[in-house]
Amino acid sequence: MLGILLLASIPLANDSEVSQTEDGIEWIKFELPKDTIRNLVGHLDESISLEERPLLAHSRLGIHDASGVLFDRDIPHELLAPRSDLSLVLVSTEFRLSDIRKQIQDMNGVEVREFISPSGLLVQGTQNGLSSLQSIQGVSATQPVPIAMMVDFAIMESDGTLPVRIESWKSDHLLPGVDIADNRGMRLYQNLDFVAKNFLLNSYLAETGRYDGFTSQTIAEIAAEPSVAWIGKQPVLTNWNDQSRNHMNINAMRSYYTTDLDGSGQIVAVADSGLDHDHGDFGNRIIGNVDIIGDGSTADAHSGHGTHVACTVLGDGTRGNYQGVAPEAELYFQAMENDNNGNFQWASINNMLNTAYSNGARIHSNSWGSTSSDWGEYTSSSEDVDDRTRYYDQYYSGREGLVVLFAAGNDGPNSDTIGSPGTAKNTITVGNSQNRYSGAPNSIMDGSSRGPVDDGRIKPDILAPGGYVRSCRAQEATDTGGATWSNNWYLE
Repeated sequence: MLGILLLASIPLANDSEVSQTEDGIEWIKFELPKDTIRNLVGHLDESISLEERPLLAHSRLGIHDASGVLFDRDIPHELLAPRSDLSLVLVSTEFRLSDIRKQIQDMNGVEVREFISPSGLLVQGTQNGLSSLQSIQGVSATQPVPIAMMVDFAIMESDGTLPVRIESWKSDHLLPGVDIADNRGMRLYQNLDFVAKNFLLNSYLAETGRYDGFTSQTIAEIAAEPSVAWIGKQPVLTNWNDQSRNHMNINAMRSYYTTDLDGSGQIVAVADSGLDHDHGDFGNRIIGNVDIIGDGSTADAHSGHGTHVACTVLGDGTRGNYQGVAPEAELYFQAMENDNNGNFQWASINNMLNTAYSNGARIHSNSWGSTSSDWGEYTSSSEDVDDRTRYYDQYYSGREGLVVLFAAGNDGPNSDTIGSPGTAKNTITVGNSQNRYSGAPNSIMDGSSRGPVDDGRIKPDILAPGGYVRSCRAQEATDTGGATWSNNWYLE
């Protein structure tokens, strides 16, 4: 998979040399222009042409127009109450949406929280601030926002004590809460920790602006608080090669194209269970091996999944013949498994991707995702991935791009089984094909998750060898009994 991406994304130099041997095999020799990718420059289109869009907003609840909202599902009565701090603004089709958004953002007492396609803006503010929105010439209408907009469908009709995750608003990162003041001395202020303390039992700070816990009040009461942008289920995560090189034609590429295209100069980030850092197949190419969940360990003590995945990406085959697809790339590893119980624990996707980028990674690989309760859903985790990839793809701001990959999951063969965050729009979602034995390499593994996702998008984006892959064996791993083949250093 990584090999395909690397090979496909680099243009050939103009001074390539072509020669032919006596047996008719054509050889191509080329050199890659230095800094081909790093020197890309984007262009920000500042044209003044109007967008062609209807005066509608398609939210998760239904269709909003100037007269109100047409819900596309039944909403519990208590969740139909409007949030007093929110307004849905419909931007006139006679104005550029970006111009009106900037005008609102520059006002006192309001903040634009979200764009709701094609003509809507979700705005939060003080009562004075929200009232002043109608005075803007480009605003066609403002509509109340039901509390249900902030609530996961899966828990809308749930009663009693529930395990939930509450989240605050986003800017370039998750905010600790809300703090908006207008020019009349009114202030909308609340930290999410207040909600966690007063509305949740056994609350736990997952990261700034995100708490897990059990409800002590109704869903409607929690969702009505101004610092709450979302309340939903707590995510449950699961982790979901010599033949890999052959099936992706990487060996053929290296045989017939004389080049140094082996991952040299690239830093790849892998987030997974843990890493057997001294296995041998990583050499001195590990530039970082960090614990991102706080258990104090980066070892791969249970499943060995992280070592297996990282070696598939960039193992050099020192311990045997099983080489990864980019054996000269460097590794920045982020450990997610709790060694005390073997569970995958949720980490901040924002922080995970930001940290990897800051340490030089421009590719981020993730062979894990959420369980069946999130199949096909565009979750807040998916939104986090899209937010960060969009941010790093702004070449005109001097950023270099970040390719993020997520596994589709192992919940096939039925349709609509893609797990979050693989449902994100800006990630490359990868299903798995059979890697060896009868049917390889053209058979999709029966367990590979299928799309489409709930909003109709086609997923996965690509298939790559994922079944019966031979790769590094973590020496400290204790739960590898499910392997179909193994020796001292490798398993499948």
